[in-house]
Amino acid sequence: MIDHGAMAVQQFGEDILPLLLLFAISVTGLMLTVSYTWMKGYAYDFLAILHAITVILTLVWLPFGKFFHLFQRPAQLGVSFYKDTGKMSEQAMCKRCGQAFASV
Repeated sequence: MIDHGAMAVQQFGEDILPLLLLFAISVTGLMLTVSYTWMKGYAYDFLAILHAITVILTLVWLPFGKFFHLFQRPAQLGVSFYKDTGKMSEQAMCKRCGQAFASV
């Protein structure tokens, strides 16, 4: 990297770890295929457990890293579509003040 400003704000857990986790999932998955196809299943059980652990650790880490944006942004768009549709439909009225506050 030659951009010193980007290097100053780069963090291992936020920038490098997601790439390493994706790479580890890819490599262990490919190792399963190699073991099954060319090595007649040699060490397949160990590789399957290693791959499962790698995937599980990535999924556990997911809400705390940048990968969460893959799920967060579509959910955010869905909520805004829901709210827009709700505004066009019948509104529930507050019994105390009589103002509309949500869709029925």
